[in-house]
Amino acid sequence: MTNQTAKGSISLPGKRFREVVYMCCIDPSGHSAIHHECPFCVVSCVIIHEREYRPLQFLCDQITDELVPKRYQKDFEFHARDLFPRNSKYTGWHQEDRHKVMEAGLKIVADLELPVRYCLVDKSRHKMKYKNRAYDPMEWAFTVCLEQVEKWFISDEPDDLGMVVTDHCSNRREEDRLTEIHQKYLHGNFPFAKISAEHLMDILSFGDSKHSRGLQMSDLCSYVINRNCQKKGDMKAMYGIIQKQTEGRRLPRGACGPFSCI
Repeated sequence: MTNQTAKGSISLPGKRFREVVYMCCIDPSGHSAIHHECPFCVVSCVIIHEREYRPLQFLCDQITDELVPKRYQKDFEFHARDLFPRNSKYTGWHQEDRHKVMEAGLKIVADLELPVRYCLVDKSRHKMKYKNRAYDPMEWAFTVCLEQVEKWFISDEPDDLGMVVTDHCSNRREEDRLTEIHQKYLHGNFPFAKISAEHLMDILSFGDSKHSRGLQMSDLCSYVINRNCQKKGDMKAMYGIIQKQTEGRRLPRGACGPFSCI
């Protein structure tokens, strides 16, 4: 296939994509530099079709109006570390009622059938295996999570594209590092990545989760997956809500499914 230009013709790849772009919202949980006490690092991604984003926003706003106390509704964010623990910044809002909000958020992911892909890394085993190499657990998990997202596209939506969005970091240096990792993966320069990226766009976008319901849903999923992997009994029911979303629809092809580095 050729495309005529003022300077002649150029050759284009035979594969052409449709105009559908998925939002791939990525969130880390248990990052070593932030949560030292957490034994695992989890990076998860909620994959959102463009037609599902408005329903997602509507349902999240509906939950906020119906289940969140009015004094907390302004700028409310589905942030697991504020909603789940016994001691929360939401004084006077009972833990049981906060858990209902988390469950309602997770149910949105399940009801809209949003795929969830993740990578889990055991920090202590990772440190023993790679003690002489500069692979941070979060960086490893981030890259493998990207690979899992690519596998999902290969298996389920081979003609579509994904834009990766993640929550802004605490400093510019961390954002530059994630951007570097993203670029290395896209260009096949990460040593442990086995699948080349053909469906992910070439820019990594950083946003404020306060303004992104997609990032907030990813935050809930990362927290629940991480805590469930720690065998916390209080998380079994919540994980059950999204468990189906972590499984591939076409597993016989070997392209989908959760991934763990334990």
